[in-house]
Amino acid sequence: MKWALISLVLLMGIMLSSCAGRTPVWNRAGEERLPETTLLDEAALLRSEGDTFFKEGAREERVRDALVRWQQAVDIDPRDHDVYQRISRAYAFLATEHLPEDADEQARAAEEGIVAAERALMLISPEFGERMARGANIVEGMEVLGAEAAQALYWYAVNLDVWLQHQSRWVRMRKKGHSELAVNRVLELDEQCLHGAAHRFFGKKLAARDEFDEAREHLEKALEMAPEHLTNRLLLAKMIAVPLQDREMFEEHLGFILEAEDEVLVEQLPEVEGVRERARVLFARTEELF
Repeated sequence: MKWALISLVLLMGIMLSSCAGRTPVWNRAGEERLPETTLLDEAALLRSEGDTFFKEGAREERVRDALVRWQQAVDIDPRDHDVYQRISRAYAFLATEHLPEDADEQARAAEEGIVAAERALMLISPEFGERMARGANIVEGMEVLGAEAAQALYWYAVNLDVWLQHQSRWVRMRKKGHSELAVNRVLELDEQCLHGAAHRFFGKKLAARDEFDEAREHLEKALEMAPEHLTNRLLLAKMIAVPLQDREMFEEHLGFILEAEDEVLVEQLPEVEGVRERARVLFARTEELF
């Protein structure tokens, strides 16, 4: 696979053992102690409330409500890596869906998402945290991670990409290729993670560089893994069918999105609402695009 082959090349110019522009969680030894947990039932309730709020995340305030509940849950039980993964996902969603026009707030949200993902990774694999604290680069650290870490790695990469958009040229140079290395590890650990998320990640990046054959391969793999996941279909319609002028593909995937059954939509909240709206806008431009 292309990304696996170029990993070593990317590493040559990257100082991955440090995170220029911010201090990774694993380099913050002594900042906090993990208290004994005695209120697990309350933490579970807060987690559930956060889940409910996040499903209504088409409204920014509901994403923030979810984040408050989940933060309260990990304040009670700071060993719950799954909640940290939820927090990282929510910050990525907040940054990309609700804050694209506010650079400072977007960068702040993405950094919080990175922090949450780092905490999740350290909880999933204490050995990973120990390696990183000793100065290992990210590839050396990821060697000890198993499939359980795939989601945290993915959200780490998504948030990192957003955060880097607002950093200095020097920071961007030092971190170039970092997110790709993390998502390539996701492919190795759990290719089907989050409905083929790693394939979507690479498909978007390749399509943005007009490398449509490889982009299509990734996106069609994601679709094969999760044919009812509407984002897979939207990306194929927008990033492959339009530039390749494949109207049949375009109409097939957008039609599926716009006619999706309620149970399909509910399972993909909150992202699905934005996906459906983008599909409607894109479909309305059919004659213009083809």
